Formats: sequence, structure tokens, C-alpha cells
Amino acid sequence: MILTPSLSVSKTTESSPSQVVGLTDDELGLFMRLGSTIIGKAGKNRRKRALYDLRHEFKHIGIAVPPQFQGIEAVAGWPAMAVDVLNEGLRAETLRVPSGADLGLGQMWTENNLTAESTMAHADCFIYGPSFAALSAGVTAHEPEVLVSIESPTSTAAIWNRRERRVTAGLLLDTDDTGTVTGASLMLPDQTITLGDRDGKLTVLDRRVHNLDAVLLVPLVNNPRTDRPWGRSEINRAVIAFTAGATRTMLGAELAREFFGSPQRAVLGADEDTFKRADGSKVSPWEAYLGRFLALARDEDGNLPTVQQFAAASPQPYFDQIRMYSQLFSGETAIPASYLGFVTENPSSAEAIDAAQARMVIRRKNRALGFGASWANVGRLSLLIRDGSIPDEARAISTVWMEFGTPTPAATTDQVIKKVQANILPADSDVTLEELGYSPETIERIHSDRRRGEAAGLISSLSTLAANSAPATPAAAPVVAPADSGAAPTA
Repeated sequence: MILTPSLSVSKTTESSPSQVVGLTDDELGLFMRLGSTIIGKAGKNRRKRALYDLRHEFKHIGIAVPPQFQGIEAVAGWPAMAVDVLNEGLRAETLRVPSGADLGLGQMWTENNLTAESTMAHADCFIYGPSFAALSAGVTAHEPEVLVSIESPTSTAAIWNRRERRVTAGLLLDTDDTGTVTGASLMLPDQTITLGDRDGKLTVLDRRVHNLDAVLLVPLVNNPRTDRPWGRSEINRAVIAFTAGATRTMLGAELAREFFGSPQRAVLGADEDTFKRADGSKVSPWEAYLGRFLALARDEDGNLPTVQQFAAASPQPYFDQIRMYSQLFSGETAIPASYLGFVTENPSSAEAIDAAQARMVIRRKNRALGFGASWANVGRLSLLIRDGSIPDEARAISTVWMEFGTPTPAATTDQVIKKVQANILPADSDVTLEELGYSPETIERIHSDRRRGEAAGLISSLSTLAANSAPATPAAAPVVAPADSGAAPTA
């Protein structure tokens, strides 16, 4: 089975049951169904990726742009902006349980670098609609005890059970730089089947039976609906249309600069010899425009030709049209207009910035609801892999998120202080430190410093107490000579 780099089927070979060896009939049916899903979505995914990478070429209408100038490149990075701005303020920090019990979730999160890797998963969701987190037990000394890897929907597919709200089967394809499938993993509720290339066929290499009654694959989905459970891309038809219009307008502005930015001139009554060189050959239009009008000969009647000049065309209509497209794009994506380059000389106030970002913050919070539930499932599956069961306190795993907006540190501190003063938050709680924007690692350092400070204070108090409680050394009694000795008393 050969796939192009964009993961679509090559014309030279096609998928067929004879190319997969070692699977049962039921397993082969699942493999073909999931593989067909990956192939069927390849064209759409390829276009979304090209739009995000700014490699998609928009079609020209063919009216205002001559064919020989359609190769001029004009690019608007709005599709990438629709993804990145939403993703920049959506960062998962770690997993927690309400009881505060240490189940090892923070260690699993850190060992798999999921604070950074989760942003890649969210970006894939915003580009394509879904992305996936695949889990397995670590098998080498360099792997964590539970390995979590982020998988792209361009090479992953799953079957979702709506009633049970979980995946019932999944397929991961491994491809090389040429797009050739070099391996695959078929994930089932009781085992994960690994396939590799042997003699041009995908052959079963290993069956890792875990009997956990769970497929070790968790989907993350952007903005799902009942009729679209796998969500949708933020690079929707409106974003594509506005970007295409802005790109064509930018190209029109470039052509206007070349052809209509300089004043146009007309010569009435000039002799044809005026536009010839000394050897009798005709001068080019540019030569005539740039120099020949400076010295014109009189006609046979002794009259000078009439030279007229037309005002140059203003590029302002192009800029106004780009502004219109940017406003439509801003309304569609909730991205503030200031992000698109429309700024004023006076900086915006904090209240104006908060108002401009309010809708974007709401979008991030809504996305965090679905993503947070998926990361909680990752945590529960990691406990299932490690311990063979899920403890009761892990039923309520929650995801800790970074602040969704961009508040100032002073405003955040003031807000938290008021909550502490009103006894809404305890002063020494982790929640209070999270509200202040500290990461889990910083919170742990704060607790460690507090413990060291308390220990130092305790030692100092004990030292003072010991010093104050020590019995005083009595003063030496004076030595008095016997009265009959006649000697004077001495101290």
C-alpha cells in the first residue's frame, strides 16, 4: 500500500486485503474501514494544511490580472492566524483530582512533556477538526512508565461509540518521507496490534494483549456538533473566502503600483519621427515615456505637439477593500482588529483591550471544556495502564489551564487578594496560586520554600526556648574564716 506525502492513494497501487497479512477477518474489516477513512479525508486535510502553511494558491478571476502577471505572489496569513491566536491562549498545565491525592498524574504529564505537546494537539484540532492522543506502556528505559504520543488526523482514524462516549477501534499509520506506509497500529479494546513492512506487505509483528477493555486512543475534537461529532476546522469557508479576496486585492495593488502609480501622458500632434532612434528604429514605450517627451520637434507648420498628463490612480481603494475583508475576518474569528495591523497612535486602555478580547476568551473557555474532558480521559487511561484499575478519586480528574485572557499582573493580584479577604479562597491553597497564574512547578517550589522557611523558624524557636529554659549557674558562696581563728574574712 503506497501513499503520497499527502496521504492519498497512489495511482500505481491500491489497498487490497492481500497486502495485509496476519489479521483475522474482523480485524481486517476494521483495518480497511479505518484506512479508507484516512484516505477519504486526505484531500481535505491536504488543503487545510496548505492554507495553514501559506502554500495554497488561490485562483485568479482572470479579468484584472493579465495571465503573464498571475505568477506574482501575494500572501495573507489569515488562516494561520485563525488557528494560532485561538491556540496561543489555550495551554493545559497539568491534571489534578479534587481531593488533592497524588496519583502520579503530574509526573505522567511532566514525563511526556504534555504542556508543550498538548499545544500541538490543539493546533491540529483547529486546523483539521480532530486530533488524537495514543497511550501505551513504556518498553525501554528511556520511555516513561506510561507513554503518551500526539497523533495527527492525517494518519489516524477511529470509530466513536456515541452511546458509550469512547473509541471502539483505532488505526495509526506510520509513513516515511515519500509517503510509503512503513507500519501501522490497529488498536482494539483488548489489544494493540503492530504491523510492519515485510516484502512489500503489512504483516503482523506483535500483539500486545492488555485486556483492559479500552482502546488506548483518546480523540480531541474542536467544536463538535450532534451531526458532526468529529468537529470542524477553524479554517472554514468564510475564512478561506476572505483570505482569497484579500490576496487578490493585494495582487491588484501590486499591479496598480507598476502600471497606474505613475502619471499617464498623452502627446497630440507629434510626428512619428519623434519616437525613432537615430538609426531609424522605433524606441520602446518605456524609453518614450521616460525621456522622449523632454525634447519634441515642431511639426511642418512650426507648431509644438500638445502634451497632456492624467492624474495617477490612487491605491486607496485597494487598501479600503483589504480593510473591509479584514473586518469580515475579524468578525468571523473573534480576532481583534488590532491583531490585523489596524492600530491607532494612542494605545488602547486596559478596558478596551479586555472588551476586544472578550469573545476570543469565551471561545477559548468553550474549547477547553471539550479538550479538558479528553485530557482527563488520558489521565484515567494512564492509571489503567499503570495500575490495572482506576481509583474512585480519579473519576473526577480535571485539567488545569493557564489564564485564557491577557490580564495584567496587578489586576490579577488585586482580584485574588479580594477573594482571600472575603474567605472565598484560602491564602495557602494551590487554587489561590493557580489563580495568580503560577505553573505547577512554581507552585511546588513555593511550597518547598515555605516548608524550609517554617523549618528554619521552628529550629530558631526551639533554640531560643532551650536557651531560656536552661538552669542558671549559682554564684560562688563567700568563704568565711572561723570566728576563733582571728583571720579576716575573704571572698
